[in-house]
Amino acid sequence: MDRITRETIEDTVALVGSKHVTLAGQDLRHLADLTNINLEGSSFNEAQLDRLKFTHANLRSAKFDSASLRGAQLDNAQLQEANFYRADLRNADLSGAFLQKAYLGSANLQGANLNGANLSETSLQFADLRDVDL
Repeated sequence: MDRITRETIEDTVALVGSKHVTLAGQDLRHLADLTNINLEGSSFNEAQLDRLKFTHANLRSAKFDSASLRGAQLDNAQLQEANFYRADLRNADLSGAFLQKAYLGSANLQGANLNGANLSETSLQFADLRDVDL
């Protein structure tokens, strides 16, 4: 199977629309930079996204259940109504992110940067918030 590239993701979005893109279970750490990408409504459940750069990305309503996003850069990303149930967001940069109505239940946010993030109506029930920068 060919390795997934930013171009193949963008081509798939152009063909079927972002809400039908499923990258669940994929190891995408090799991509490194997905700045400004539009993956609204896409599924990343159980994906490996450590240290990926999603700066200014549109990830509204995306699903990240049990995904690993350790050290990921999600600064200024559109994450409204995204689902991060049991996601690993340790040391992730979510500064300035738009997280309105997002679900971060049981997520691990240890050491994450949430400075300036919009958390209105965001669920953080049972999330690990140790050493979080607000």
